[in-house]
Amino acid sequence: VTVSDEQLSYAQEHAAGLPVDFKLMDYRSLDGKYDRVVSVGMFEHVGRKNYAAFMDVVRRCLKPEGLFLLHTLGSDGGGSGADPWLTKYIFPNGILPSTTSLLRAAQGRFIGRISARFTTPRCWSGIKISKRVAWRASSGVTNVCGACTNTIC
Repeated sequence: VTVSDEQLSYAQEHAAGLPVDFKLMDYRSLDGKYDRVVSVGMFEHVGRKNYAAFMDVVRRCLKPEGLFLLHTLGSDGGGSGADPWLTKYIFPNGILPSTTSLLRAAQGRFIGRISARFTTPRCWSGIKISKRVAWRASSGVTNVCGACTNTIC
């Protein structure tokens, strides 16, 4: 699902012959039931006030045993938006969701695990930070790993 003609054309061309469907439409209008829902690089553009609505659409469209993958850039929750470098070079006006805001939006809608790889521009030069966070609807947030390769975590 995309609102971009260019993205739709690119996806259709590069996935020709694969059992996937692409639609030119606003995600909020999506209906139907799906085995899998995958969102890549879009959640940053939804905006905080729409996080819960986004999760509601996914939940509504996901079959009971379906899987949902959300791939998004994120933040530590310390700021109001993206890093100035990201804002200038990657996506102007984007909002990087914090893990906390993401979990709040998912609470009561999904049961499962959130696995995240946190990186910063510093990490892009070769240093990687990895952290795993598990979430259960009934018990809140649990840090199940906490292991990382950098002391700035």
